[in-house]
Amino acid sequence: MLPDFPDLKKKLARRIRARMKAVHASHTAPLSAAGMIHIPEGDRVMSIDEDGLESEIPMKQHRVTVTITDDEVETLTTEEMIRRFDNAAQQMATQTGKTFIESLDRSVQSVRNVVNYHGKITADDLFAMYEKVQIDFDEQGRPELPTLVCGKKMYSELTDLLPELDDNPAMRERLAQIIERKREEWRDRESSRKLVG
Repeated sequence: MLPDFPDLKKKLARRIRARMKAVHASHTAPLSAAGMIHIPEGDRVMSIDEDGLESEIPMKQHRVTVTITDDEVETLTTEEMIRRFDNAAQQMATQTGKTFIESLDRSVQSVRNVVNYHGKITADDLFAMYEKVQIDFDEQGRPELPTLVCGKKMYSELTDLLPELDDNPAMRERLAQIIERKREEWRDRESSRKLVG
């Protein structure tokens, strides 16, 4: 009978899962900031929005495979094993990130909270996006602007556009007006909150 090391196997499995989770999070940031809920059973999730409207969110399975053949067991290096698990975590991040973006897109399309632009993104397009989102403020009253998640093309365009917002006085003023309106909306939300206690 071959020796078995159950405690060592559990410890190794925990470390592998922790590393895969960290690699996954690093490849889905800022999406990973949205959090994750483990659902142990069932095949669907119901969502209720602030107006009480219910919607069903179908479950989607994501899967990757890490294969280590019998022939590799004796010669596989630790570095190669880590590389394989990291690659699996990156593949999982790609799948879950795509599902997250698709789900988010369906949600915003369903409530028509979308800004469509054609060609190159402009300051007007960016201001329209800020108008459509809820902006919160920290304890010092500074706006907590949303993180923009976009593709490479839009990222390049935004990289060119954002410095212009700082340099152009008219654009700075327009953004300040949007921020002030959002501050009033935030104050209204905060003052009408029902505290539990």
